[in-house]
Amino acid sequence: MKKKKKEPLPKEAELELKTVCSTSPRTQKVLKQIFMEGPSTVYDLEKQLEIPHATMTKLVKKIYSSGFLSVVSEETFRTGLKTRKYFLTSKGFDILSRARVFLRENGSLDGTTLSRLDDITAQQLSTHPELKWWPAFRDAGPNATLLFFTILGQWEDFFANAVFTAFSSVEDAMHTLIPFTFTQVYGRDLNRLQQELIVLLKRNPELWKEVEYQLIEYEKSYAMNLKDIKKIRNILERNILRDQAISERDLG
Repeated sequence: MKKKKKEPLPKEAELELKTVCSTSPRTQKVLKQIFMEGPSTVYDLEKQLEIPHATMTKLVKKIYSSGFLSVVSEETFRTGLKTRKYFLTSKGFDILSRARVFLRENGSLDGTTLSRLDDITAQQLSTHPELKWWPAFRDAGPNATLLFFTILGQWEDFFANAVFTAFSSVEDAMHTLIPFTFTQVYGRDLNRLQQELIVLLKRNPELWKEVEYQLIEYEKSYAMNLKDIKKIRNILERNILRDQAISERDLG
């Protein structure tokens, strides 16, 4: 039997890897520290990471100008000196996700990271409204949990795509359309992810409405170039709407 030639990485995956590689280890270290400790000042970071003040000031300025951080609060002292607290933007979350700094060797998230996401969600940061869905993904199962962390930095672009491609039989659909970090790490049974996503959508009608709307739009435009989009829609509707009909019948 002729061995199948290994395909090169899709352009999307190549771009993601270049983005991570072009981000210095020191930048990733600062982003991780802010993620773990919450909104931080330059002074907080220089003490925690033991980096000289002048160096840290330049580093934070560069990270901020790159769009990885935003200012969440600012305070002026009597001396006139201003101090700012920084936190990750969606782009900053995305860099951490792609760099896989929180993943164990088996591709799962460590407990500390899960706890931090709980804490950050409880803070209700207006800069990250998508975090309101974190508890729902966490409770749906470990694969949904990993998927959420992977798409957190690109929620609007990837949530619906992630659901659709998880149910697609098109070769390399997930590899091409979901952030490469997830597909590279995800080596387990795809059926488990599908089951967890169905549970997620059953429990959260608002998420299902978003997916349902996007299904109709994508079926019209074939924007994702998934030839089996109708099959995906049938699978999801059969699982989601069937249970909703049963629940309504029981309530009646």
